[in-house]
Amino acid sequence: MLDFQTLYDRHYQALVHHAIHHYKLLSDDAEQVATDALMDLYVALEAGQEIQNPSTVLYYQLRLRVIDVYRSARARRRQLKLLRAKFTGYSTRDTMYEHPGFAEVDARDAIEAIWSRLTPAQQELASHVYLHGLTQPEAAKKMKISLNTLEKRMISLRKRLRILLSSALSPA
Repeated sequence: MLDFQTLYDRHYQALVHHAIHHYKLLSDDAEQVATDALMDLYVALEAGQEIQNPSTVLYYQLRLRVIDVYRSARARRRQLKLLRAKFTGYSTRDTMYEHPGFAEVDARDAIEAIWSRLTPAQQELASHVYLHGLTQPEAAKKMKISLNTLEKRMISLRKRLRILLSSALSPA
């Protein structure tokens, strides 16, 4: 029976390379799906399943993991569309978003005014999470801060956005 280290040594780099070049994943995602595929195979072997060709199973598991990554990215894009609709006042079908006060407010000017009232750190955080659709762990890594710090900053950012949005949407 193969141990995990042997599986890792034989297949890890090839799986990462395949995920990056064939599936066009970022290196962090590629490394994660390769590790997950290896773990899936190792768990199956530990459970006593007989596997004739581990390589075939690994690439199948890699494909399943990549599909999961694509699905979660699609879900983040949907959330981003809804968020953009709330910010801009337009629905995802480019019709006017029904919100009291939007008729009197130019949405672009309101967004620019809100953006300018955020600190540079808040702008960076909002950009990573809301505009680029990064997950919180991805954003924390990119900003070189701990996940806990990012979560605290997200709470304050949401609070600040709520205040700024409500003031921008309220009739003058």
